[in-house]
Amino acid sequence: MKWVSITGNAAIRRRRPNDRSGAEVLEAALVLFFVLMPLILGMVEYGLLFHLTHTLQGAAREGARARVVLGVNDNTSALAAVNNVLTNVQIDTTKITTAINPLSGGYYEVTVAARWGDLGMVLLPPPLGPDANHQIVGRAVMKKEPDPTAP
Repeated sequence: MKWVSITGNAAIRRRRPNDRSGAEVLEAALVLFFVLMPLILGMVEYGLLFHLTHTLQGAAREGARARVVLGVNDNTSALAAVNNVLTNVQIDTTKITTAINPLSGGYYEVTVAARWGDLGMVLLPPPLGPDANHQIVGRAVMKKEPDPTAP
């Protein structure tokens, strides 16, 4: 910028035609907003997805652990254990599907599943983030130990 003296001590600024400092700041702000905002929202959304996956896995593990206890012959304690874990982390248990299946060899499989749209925050459209119909599944398999007092 040039300073042009009008009278002895007063000066005004005269703009050059190619002075674009304000436009560059505006362009930088717009680019940073439209590039960084989806990245930050994506990190938050995928972080929550991983958290919910880990939580459902832990609930399935606790359900399997409760199911294979010696003397337990029904699924009531396993369902209670799953619901207890989910209630402790403030997840609505009415939106969760729990399946307990006996497998061969005395193993039991506990599967806890939910829809992402029911539990998570859908912040980004499906190409950038998980689809609202994406199934989050936690699965655990444990073996029921035989009764040591049985012949």
